[in-house]
Amino acid sequence: MARPVQQFLDKVSNDPRFYLPLPFMWMVDIDAEIVDEVQEALNRANIDMPVRSPDDWRGGGDTASCLVAQEVTLPNESAVVTNIGMNNRGGAMPGHGVVERTDFLSRSVTVNFIESDNDITDSVFRPWITAIGTTGLIDGKLRGKALTLFQYGKDGKLRKTYSFKDFFPTNCEGYTINYQDDDFTVKTVSFAYTDYSIK
Repeated sequence: MARPVQQFLDKVSNDPRFYLPLPFMWMVDIDAEIVDEVQEALNRANIDMPVRSPDDWRGGGDTASCLVAQEVTLPNESAVVTNIGMNNRGGAMPGHGVVERTDFLSRSVTVNFIESDNDITDSVFRPWITAIGTTGLIDGKLRGKALTLFQYGKDGKLRKTYSFKDFFPTNCEGYTINYQDDDFTVKTVSFAYTDYSIK
């Protein structure tokens, strides 16, 4: 009879139901229509910052072919709970109620994009943040419809899909370029959103 550790390793190795996902196997798709709105907002503000066409970073129609993420930090989700009830109820325990859910800015999603020749971080997300800084978000035109993250397992099959609605970038972290032999240049972008779903 095989030991528990051996049974576990056998299943992880041979049974697809137990395949461990590869955390760096992420493909990313963003709402391409937002690019025109970003460029228009920059033009209105007289900011000379061209935004790259979606055809450049989408890879000729494949919605996720050029946007590869090394790491994704999924949002924290919490609710504030408080005691609800009246004083002097003869020793009865108070009830509990939810005061609020964490606001969308506090539960942002962060994506570490692997830089390619079609650098979406510098050609889309940095101009987008600049456009938001000059135009604002009140009219909703600078919010993308959906940021979709696809996670794949080690068998190459889709494992989970996270879709973040009404999203926009809030931060593009700075980076250092030097002559070291780094394998990849990774650029980190944080996004806010109104809600999300997992499939």
